Amino acid sequence: MTEDRLVLMSSVLFWVGLMLTTVAMRTL
Repeated sequence: MTEDRLVLMSSVLFWVGLMLTTVAMRTL
């Protein structure tokens, strides 16, 4: 259970960072 939550959190953080990077690149 703990490992699954860790993987889920890592995936969410990865996608959030990717979207923020895309928005930043478009803005700049």
